[in-house]
Amino acid sequence: PAGEPAASAPDPAAAPAPGPPAPNSESQSPLRLWEALMSGLESANEYGLMTVYQTAKVLSWDENGIRVGFPAGGLTSEIAVDKEKVGRMRAFIAKHVGTALNFEVAILTSEQEAQATSIIEDAKQRAGEENERRLEEAREHPLTKKVMRTFGAKIKEIKIENV
Repeated sequence: PAGEPAASAPDPAAAPAPGPPAPNSESQSPLRLWEALMSGLESANEYGLMTVYQTAKVLSWDENGIRVGFPAGGLTSEIAVDKEKVGRMRAFIAKHVGTALNFEVAILTSEQEAQATSIIEDAKQRAGEENERRLEEAREHPLTKKVMRTFGAKIKEIKIENV
């Protein structure tokens, strides 16, 4: 059913180990922690797991574990809930964070999907905000203002090299 966990990979034999501290800053937000985990997958050449889980919507990451979700009906959601993939991801998480955490994949309702964000969506949003900031900065520069007034020019885009 939508909104319910579709797959979970708890390790019943393992005693509950204290997980990482609950996120308490932007650098420790669930989204940033997930982004770091995806970078870890890439560094470890775990491209199969990274490709599946990088589009996950991060629902929670706390001392109890990590919960991500996918929209219902997609091919990625079918792959993401596969017990073998969930187990491999749980093992990688334990290795990456240094302690066993529960890892759960849920199929999201449309309401849950609208409320959660993936790292890819977040990166697009941040890039858009950065571009808007740069456009505003360029518009306010005295030389740019003069060129715009003199020639009736408009700024179409800001290109940044070596970034």
